[in-house]
Amino acid sequence: MKYAFLGLFLRFFGLPFHWKRHYFCSEFVSELLAKSQAIALEKRAAAYLPEQLRQELRYRPGVSCLVNVV
Repeated sequence: MKYAFLGLFLRFFGLPFHWKRHYFCSEFVSELLAKSQAIALEKRAAAYLPEQLRQELRYRPGVSCLVNVV
């Protein structure tokens, strides 16, 4: 796996983008949560920026205590 600088750059402009085996931080975490079926997310993984993911997880049971620390 590699860091997706281009994916993160495009996401800031509202353009979700994904390369196979290339992730930016919030995309990686979102995909892990979705694929493990730990949490059902509203959007696809590449659509989340870090703050958006934090807001999405903020009020989830069992996750909120971890999200509020960061």
